[in-house]
Amino acid sequence: MQQQAIALYQAGAFAEAGALLARAIGEAPQDRLAWRYLALCFARQHQADKALGLVELRQQHGDDALSLFYELLRDLCIAGRAAEFAALARQVPKDSLLGIIVEFFGGCLAARRDDAEAALAHLKSAAKAAAQVKPLFARDPRLRSIELQARAFADFDDLARLEETPSAAVLRAAPSLEPAIRFAAGGEAGGDAGFVYLCSCNEVYLERFGSLLVATLDRAGVATVLHFHVVDAGQATPGLIEALRRGSERLEIRWSSE
Repeated sequence: MQQQAIALYQAGAFAEAGALLARAIGEAPQDRLAWRYLALCFARQHQADKALGLVELRQQHGDDALSLFYELLRDLCIAGRAAEFAALARQVPKDSLLGIIVEFFGGCLAARRDDAEAALAHLKSAAKAAAQVKPLFARDPRLRSIELQARAFADFDDLARLEETPSAAVLRAAPSLEPAIRFAAGGEAGGDAGFVYLCSCNEVYLERFGSLLVATLDRAGVATVLHFHVVDAGQATPGLIEALRRGSERLEIRWSSE
């Protein structure tokens, strides 16, 4: 029944899928996937109140309603369903735990439409709000994840200041960085480049995300040494690195393995 319902959802038959999923939940209330897809059915039918009611009902079943809401917004964000996302966001208090998730995925949607300033504003707001509920991190690891991910981004002014800072000044302030930087850069820290980006990954992640990272750093327009440290490198790794080099406009791409 569940797989039939998911197939109907993917075909756009949201009402029919929702009816099957409601039956599935009645027979197996612990089936998290059915709850998730039913919430998506409500959202795609522009019934934000019912989707949020389902989140509240999930909480009454003793499960983590936060995870259901997180997965709901994540799926809408991945699908680019900005209108459905906005309808849900309007009904969620900003000072609630659900509001933290709204801010985070609001930043993700802004990034999708290349609105960097709005994305950073949403992500910073999410990180600040998540930091205020640190005692809940053990129970709700997604809140900690939101704080960590949101704080991984910096304003363009911060990046410009970093670019203008001589590497010697950085190393004087944090001498413990020197061995890692010299290893990544292959001698002098950065060579002719002003910035070193070290990425640790395995071959699967290199193949899946390497081109995205290269394109992102190319767009930044900063002379950069991009060093991939590949754990458990396979036979395909050298070819993947060469393909990334050919596809890069201004990066110096190096790699090492273990």
